[in-house]
Amino acid sequence: MTPTALQPRIPDALPVEVEPPRVYTVPPRPVEPAGEEGAGIAPLAYLRYRWATVLFLGGTVAALLGALAHSLIPAKYMTYSIIRVSPQDPKLYFNEDPQGRSDASSYLNTQAQLIRSHFVLTAAISDPQVAALPMLRSQPDPVRFLEEELVIEKSDGSELLKPKLSGDDPQAITLIVNAIHEAYFKEVFERDLTHKKFRLTELDKKIADLQKELERKTPAPAADKGPDQPAESLPGVGPSLAASQLTRLREKLDTAEIRQKQLQEDKKRLARRRANPAGELAPLPPGFLAQLEGDPAIAGINRHVAQMQGKLDYMLKLNPNENNPGARDLKQKIADAGQERERLRKDRVEEFQKSQLVDVGRSLQREEERIDADLVAVTIVEEQVRNEIKTYEAKLAKILPDVGDGPRDFTQVDSQSKSDIIAGMMNRKNLLQLEIAAPKRVVDVQRAAVPMKRESKKQLLGTAAATFVGFALVGLGVVGYEARVRRAMSVADVQKATLGPILGAIPQVRTATGEPTPDLALAEEAIEKTRSNLMQQFGKPGGKVVVLTSALGDEGRTFLARELALSFARAGGRTLLADFDLRAPVLHDMFEVPNECGFCQLLSGEADLPSAARVLPYGIAFLPAGPWSDVVRQYLSAARIAAAVAELRDQFDYVIVNAHPVLSVAETALVGRTADAVLLTTEKYESRLPLVTRAQEKLAALAPEAFGVVVLGASRDECLQ
Repeated sequence: MTPTALQPRIPDALPVEVEPPRVYTVPPRPVEPAGEEGAGIAPLAYLRYRWATVLFLGGTVAALLGALAHSLIPAKYMTYSIIRVSPQDPKLYFNEDPQGRSDASSYLNTQAQLIRSHFVLTAAISDPQVAALPMLRSQPDPVRFLEEELVIEKSDGSELLKPKLSGDDPQAITLIVNAIHEAYFKEVFERDLTHKKFRLTELDKKIADLQKELERKTPAPAADKGPDQPAESLPGVGPSLAASQLTRLREKLDTAEIRQKQLQEDKKRLARRRANPAGELAPLPPGFLAQLEGDPAIAGINRHVAQMQGKLDYMLKLNPNENNPGARDLKQKIADAGQERERLRKDRVEEFQKSQLVDVGRSLQREEERIDADLVAVTIVEEQVRNEIKTYEAKLAKILPDVGDGPRDFTQVDSQSKSDIIAGMMNRKNLLQLEIAAPKRVVDVQRAAVPMKRESKKQLLGTAAATFVGFALVGLGVVGYEARVRRAMSVADVQKATLGPILGAIPQVRTATGEPTPDLALAEEAIEKTRSNLMQQFGKPGGKVVVLTSALGDEGRTFLARELALSFARAGGRTLLADFDLRAPVLHDMFEVPNECGFCQLLSGEADLPSAARVLPYGIAFLPAGPWSDVVRQYLSAARIAAAVAELRDQFDYVIVNAHPVLSVAETALVGRTADAVLLTTEKYESRLPLVTRAQEKLAALAPEAFGVVVLGASRDECLQ
């Protein structure tokens, strides 16, 4: 068929100057390891892309979980009583407490445990009115139930204890809390007061009996003996008080000796630490080694190494032999620079540790001074205690006669010693009376009141947490699904997934409703830029066949084929747009052209090019796909397709072929072998990167003269790159 056969239907094209061929190659991009820059951006990009799914589906799941949590965590009534615990024991006369109960924190914790103790709770439910409550009667072990449900609220710095109980019956929980409140005071303090009063009565009886016995058994003084002279003693100290003081002093001496041994051991350990100060150095702070990369010397070496590595990669690309002299020399220089960099890093670390050694030495010196001061103080206390022990031992030796190892008999001591014993018992009685008359350390401040409002804080927190979990589950599901699918979220993602150059980035021109977007003018410029980039890759003159394909369908392949054909026509070239999507053609619907005859009939020989092609008012010729049938399948051979494409190349300057998705149909590879250029279209948010990579590898095997990737749906900034 001669070129003049279509001359009446296709206007002459303007001559186009062909620039010298400029072929661009892009080296393989290294795969970034997981955790590097960009790894944390993908989840946010997935959530932005699927915001509607997260909003509506997440809202539904959150509402269901929130309603479930609201029903499973019912709001309950809560009541409490208040008990005040004084930080100090309000005694009328000083009485040293050897048990350490004057410690406010320990005493407060002890009282909190006593309120929840088994004997207090048992006494509380012994009341028939409390035991008959349905709340307790339904429990197999009411005491264990109260131990688990009763909460004692106390806070640091506060003197108040609040026994709290929650339940559905406000009257029942109020009655139970007040019963526990009363049982606590009755079982702990009233019983202790009763015991003290009993001891006071026993002391009165014993003192009276001893006085009678002293009066009855005291012999008359002998004529040749003077009256019993009291032994030298400490003023105002009786035998009983002296014995108790002696016991306390011996305990204090034991404590001081133990403390002295501990300090001596601490000093030995400190000496060993001072002998090895390097062992006291703290680990390098986080990020210290990373900060060293900013050191001018190390940064300079890094830049030099990067430059030499780039030269080495380029040299190996030109000459793959790694044993050539130039490559070996560069490798040796890189190794030497790496050793110098490691030496500098080691020096910087040693300088930092030397500065830390000074602080470590000062800290150890301060600790040694503190230990020495504590040793001096303990030695002084120990000496004072020993002197006091000697004094009290001498006092007791003079008051009570030495009877060997046997017990001292009250009837065998002199009358003065008997009087001292009675005086000591009277002192104990007087102190006990003062203790009974002293103000109470634990005071009943407030009984529990019947609550009028349910406590819904826990319910609200549970509902809020369940709502958050609902959104989080949907968000994690979306991120997990998109991470598995791996959509193209940006032009950079496509660059990483393919080895071919990005010839164009075209923005979205239509919204979901079909309305044009504000980027329509930018899209026209992006298409012109794509055409210009493609023409720069052609190295031979003559007609050019450009095949457009994609990994799967609905990735902008048909749209780009139409717009690219119109762009070539506007540039003055005779352009034919051929629809090679034989099984599912749509281009004829875009141009409102019938699909009665087309590429299928051209392959089968049922029609020729003039009868199958149509001239459109847009300045291009259009070859529809034509009706598909199983008969056409036998004509889809490499020879027939090559012949048909060669005929189109002879008739036109540019032939734009809209082919099938390369991963779906085998004929795309056949037509790709005859093409001068192959464009792989990808659509942002739609194309899957693993499939794009597979399609690129399959197209690269065809070895076309020009190859590139076009991204549709790019952002405005990506289109300007």
